[in-house]
Amino acid sequence: MNLTQKILALFNDKESSQDIKELSKLSFVERQMRRQWNETKSLNDNKVREERIWDNISNKSAKRNILFLNFIKKAAIIILFLSIGYTAHYILYNKNTSGSEIVEVYSDGDMKYLLPDNTTIWLQNKSKLRFNKKDFKKNREIWFEGKSVFEVTKAKNSFRIHLNKASIQVLGTKFSVNSTNKSDITEINLFEGKICFKTKNNKNLIHAGERVIYNKKASTIQIKKDLNTTWHNGTFSFKKIQISELIKRLEYTFNTKIVLDKKINPRQKITGSIDYNENIDEIIYKICYILKATYTKENNIIYINKNIN
Repeated sequence: MNLTQKILALFNDKESSQDIKELSKLSFVERQMRRQWNETKSLNDNKVREERIWDNISNKSAKRNILFLNFIKKAAIIILFLSIGYTAHYILYNKNTSGSEIVEVYSDGDMKYLLPDNTTIWLQNKSKLRFNKKDFKKNREIWFEGKSVFEVTKAKNSFRIHLNKASIQVLGTKFSVNSTNKSDITEINLFEGKICFKTKNNKNLIHAGERVIYNKKASTIQIKKDLNTTWHNGTFSFKKIQISELIKRLEYTFNTKIVLDKKINPRQKITGSIDYNENIDEIIYKICYILKATYTKENNIIYINKNIN
């Protein structure tokens, strides 16, 4: 039984005493449990009781760690920490008195997540989503913040994504979403199908090959044609897109500044592909290879320079 199976067995009351002993010795289990405890302890008004409970279960001995695992397993809030390659994420389950089963997914790296209806979400670093597991197949709605690509499974009922001051309603389609609380701009690229983009005062039907740029602060919406970008199985492909446009999208996606050498024509068109989990350095390297250029980085600014030769 691997590590993931042991953790799942713990949460389903199918663990053996040996499994508990092995899990209790893992340092990351204690670190993640402590992290979750600190994040959620504000839900309890009795801080004195919290400190007393934590003091009782925080001892480093294996016996105390086993008690801690059993305590967490029976608590209202539990955490599952998984390590997949170089990607880490954790899933928080919250059962409340109303019977709802709230699932929260936090990504500490690029990852692929499958919802109960088989909708695939390609989460980028520091993205998070939340949904009610109990009623999901009936309501098909999630709350999302971050940068991700959605491949929504077709069904009779619509799929709804709640964003900051906006929402997206779809039946079955593929699109990317870039929406964080740190930025006033929400951007959506629709690769297939149709979606309905809603704000407090507007409702817009978006078609495949269109891009939505929504300014939350100014409450303005721009809809632009974007027929040169496609998405398939974790890869963005673009065809004959201007260098200047590609750089703008990379600056927005990776929150960085890119300076193009004046000797490089910004209207030059480029064709290529980008995997969803590629970092900015890997992407810039590809661009430089095509342009026969080099690049340097200084103070979070990337300079693309034309080769002299």
